Amino acid sequence: MPPTKTGPQTLLHDVVDELRRQGGTGVSLDHLEQIANTLAPKLSAQEFEKQKALLPLQHNRQMEQFKAVTEAGQTALKTAIAVNGGAAAALLAFLGSLAAKQLPAGTVSSTGKVALAMLVFVGGVLFASLALGARYFTQLTDAWGRTKLAARFNNTSALLGLASLLAFSVGGLLAFLALR
Repeated sequence: MPPTKTGPQTLLHDVVDELRRQGGTGVSLDHLEQIANTLAPKLSAQEFEKQKALLPLQHNRQMEQFKAVTEAGQTALKTAIAVNGGAAAALLAFLGSLAAKQLPAGTVSSTGKVALAMLVFVGGVLFASLALGARYFTQLTDAWGRTKLAARFNNTSALLGLASLLAFSVGGLLAFLALR
């Protein structure tokens, strides 16, 4: 019978429950040894020492990979904020310089297109900022042990980060079309 949950204690309880349902009142030593081998297979002393030495190294490696991924994600989002914000500021300065000059006829429509590009860049900053907030909630809910909710926040953060990069691409295209 398959266990309902994972883990050695649950597996042992499942085996005991199944034996009771079958009317069993005792367990032979052979059956008990079979259960023990299922829960924790026998290791040679050398293999046990090897596993004991490797486990902390594997744990440290996983922790360092987690830190690296977290830092890379954070850096990518900060970069998205910087490039979108920088592009919006540059377009704002450009629009300001246009407003200070005498504009020839037909320039107003180009100015509107540049303003639209700037709005898209500002949207990119918003998306990246929301993604940083979602990353915070990813860490918070994961620390609370709410891994499914943490995974949702993580996916939301990734999608918002991609939306920010897409906004930068669209804003750049709009600015290019407005200024050519």
